[in-house]
Amino acid sequence: MPSTVHDIVIDWSYPQLDAAEQRIVRCHEAQLRAEPDTHTADTLEEAVALASRELAGRRVVVGYTNDEDEAFGFTLRDGLLVPDDDAEIDEAGVFMGSLGLEDYEAGGVTRVYVALFWPQPALEALRAEAARRDLSLSALTLRILELDDQPRAAIMAPRGVAATWSNATRRKQSVYLPPARLTQLRARAVEADCSMSTLVLGAVGRWWSQISTQGT
Repeated sequence: MPSTVHDIVIDWSYPQLDAAEQRIVRCHEAQLRAEPDTHTADTLEEAVALASRELAGRRVVVGYTNDEDEAFGFTLRDGLLVPDDDAEIDEAGVFMGSLGLEDYEAGGVTRVYVALFWPQPALEALRAEAARRDLSLSALTLRILELDDQPRAAIMAPRGVAATWSNATRRKQSVYLPPARLTQLRARAVEADCSMSTLVLGAVGRWWSQISTQGT
């Protein structure tokens, strides 16, 4: 089975593109970011070639690493590989911004794989609760975030065992979130000057006593 690629970086010459071309880039960036670490070298080339064909005449330079952390890359123009091209990634041409809901919608993205960092005890408890309910971790996390939308959630504080989770060692565990939820969570994190992981953990802490004692 072909191995997946990682650390994908694409030099679109983004600042030099016009508004319509920039929308094309964000659409394809949304598709790529929605499912990170799922592409092989071949599927990555196919995905970027689709974008390249829409960016007529523009050169697109792609870099990535494999499972052995070896660096590779290729260049496309009009959807075709540019042979013997030794172009390097210019970081100024990489799209570094945040994607908006309209970008995900334009790309037909319905869920995004979001990296979060969880205290180990919280992650174990959530996994156990998800299994008890026959839900995925993503579905349970989304339910908790929906509960936290209630007006009274803002004045609730983590209670019981949940209050001790913040001091535990954290582990990375990604979940799928709808684009609307992701963009809302990202905006809240910017407003609160904290990470999305902190916001999600706060919601889990506020609702854990209720979630862990109710039925499915």
